[in-house]
Amino acid sequence: MSVIEMRVPRDSSYKLFVLDPIFLRHLLQAHPLPGIDPDEVVAIEAASPNLVGPDLRQRLADAVWRLTLADGQIVYLLVECQDAVDPTMPFRMLHAVSTLYFALSNQPPKEFGYSASAVPRVKHLTIYSGKRRWTPVGEVSAAITVRCAETEPDIPRMECPLLDLRRCRDPGGDENLAVLLARLQRCDSPEALRVAAAPLKGWSGNAAYAALAGAFAGWISKVLIPDLGVPDAMKSDNLVY
Repeated sequence: MSVIEMRVPRDSSYKLFVLDPIFLRHLLQAHPLPGIDPDEVVAIEAASPNLVGPDLRQRLADAVWRLTLADGQIVYLLVECQDAVDPTMPFRMLHAVSTLYFALSNQPPKEFGYSASAVPRVKHLTIYSGKRRWTPVGEVSAAITVRCAETEPDIPRMECPLLDLRRCRDPGGDENLAVLLARLQRCDSPEALRVAAAPLKGWSGNAAYAALAGAFAGWISKVLIPDLGVPDAMKSDNLVY
């Protein structure tokens, strides 16, 4: 199997999670972003595909969401999934964020009180699932060779938030699907996978979570089971559902 063929099921499986508004809410609750109180998020909507304009052919990220806060503000959130270390990630995310800001300036959401010169905030998050430790810098200016970034105001500065699923904190409990995803990612044996996947059975019977149940089932069968070398006997033993 080629590198490209190996990466496709991983990328497509993770994209199903971050494209689901229920999962995104769980993600924000389990791992709050700086400046965003998850309890203040009253609506989560997929951003309009026309937001970036027809001439911008390169995607901004795996998912683009619009969050509406209790005070009426809106915040755009870019989510990018990575299963391999990419040293260019600070610049990739800087490009994505600046592109979205430019698009928002061209097409400001006026119904929320914004204008070309006063646009909504744009947040971003990289979700990393690889085995190697993440090494790219966490701030854009740190990736630029300069004697002293603090004294040069033209050096771009932007934090690059990262959620490392294999190494992130576990908030505890079985009621959050983002927490369960991280636990599954950290499994190192078929037995550990069986234990970590057990709480998912309680979610699978809820019709509102049918799409996410399918996403988990597909990811476990296409990615985790091959990675862990689960025996055929366990595969047919109702491992997940």
